[in-house]
This record gives sequence, C-alpha cells and structure tokens, in this order.
Amino acid sequence: MKNKFLLFGVIALLTACGHSPDEQSEKREMFDAGLQKVITSFADPKQGTMSILYGNSAARQDVLESAGNIPGEVFTLATWHQIANPRWYGTYINGRVKTVETVSILPSLHDNVAVVYHLVKGSAPGDKRGNVISSRDRINFILSLKPSVFP
Repeated sequence: MKNKFLLFGVIALLTACGHSPDEQSEKREMFDAGLQKVITSFADPKQGTMSILYGNSAARQDVLESAGNIPGEVFTLATWHQIANPRWYGTYINGRVKTVETVSILPSLHDNVAVVYHLVKGSAPGDKRGNVISSRDRINFILSLKPSVFP
C-alpha cells in the first residue's frame, strides 16, 4: 500500500513538471529589422493588427528634426496579426507577420529625391472595403507617422 502511494506521488510529480509546448508561441513570428531602430508603434484594433515603424539613422534623424526627405533614408513598416496574450488576460501580443513594407528615399536628378515603395512580405494592404491601397497612399501614410518621443 505504501509503495502504491509512493509510485502515485512520483508519477504525479513527473507529470506536473512536464513541459508542454506553448500553443501561442507557434503562432508568433519575429521580425529582424537589422540595424534599423524603432521610430514608433501603433495598433489597429478594428483590423486586429499591430505595427512598428523602423528607420535607419538618417530616417530617425529626419523624423525627430522634421528635416524633410533626405537621400539615404529607409523606413520599414512591419505589421503583425494580434493574438491573445495567454499570460495576461485581455491583452494582445504580436502573432504572425502580415506585411513588411519599405520606403526608401533615393537621390535623383537636379537635387530632387525619388521615393520608392516596396512590399517586402505579405499582400498589398487594403482599405475597409478590401480595395488595394495605392503605393502613393502607402508612402504618404508611412512618411506621415510621428515618432514616439519620451522625455
């Protein structure tokens, strides 16, 4: 009888200490922005997404000083699907990457600049009706984002 209790206790201990894979971690995806730094972040609860705008040093300096488009700036907007946070009720964390978009400011003739939009990953973002948003509108949106500034 004593051996049965001991065996039951050992089995209970072993099963309690087992590690089951986190279901949510399988639905998450990270994004490597390389040497770019975070400029701002925002969430869109209606679409169930969250986004981070990254930029190289020229881009960060431009948005902080409102210098205007300077050749060499590169902005990257990464957007994730939101998933429920299993460790904090009522909150959300990033899931799989939905889109990655870049806007590059390149030198052009006659001291002008060329603004180039590139959809790196995902499908072209759409509006509320599902219509594809034009590259020009995406460029304007990405360049209009204000930096997060902490005192």
